Amino acid sequence: MHMVRAILFLLLSMAIAKSAQDTNWVVKFLSPDFVEYDLTTRTAIVTNGIIVKYGGATLSARKARANEKNGLVEAEGDVYLEREGHIWRSDRMRYNFYTGVVLVTDFRTAQTPFFAVC
Repeated sequence: MHMVRAILFLLLSMAIAKSAQDTNWVVKFLSPDFVEYDLTTRTAIVTNGIIVKYGGATLSARKARANEKNGLVEAEGDVYLEREGHIWRSDRMRYNFYTGVVLVTDFRTAQTPFFAVC
């Protein structure tokens, strides 16, 4: 059973790496047991840790739905976004890597000399 999971994880990683070659979209999973990937929509659903990198921005979270086609990541749980030296933290966040739009209600951010908690 573990061998089957390892092979499926390897194939999934290869599929994502191949599709990401055109966009430099990088998705890393902290556990292969909690990943679903739809090749048609190019969407990964991860429920046990994810890191997404694209265009100088990095987002990490416990759970997320990441759509490579439109660049939208909907993340939950200890969400951390770093972009252009600016750090955002929240429990929930929607971030579009292609447009740079951040949608968040409760967040913490800091960039000297300003600090915000909303």
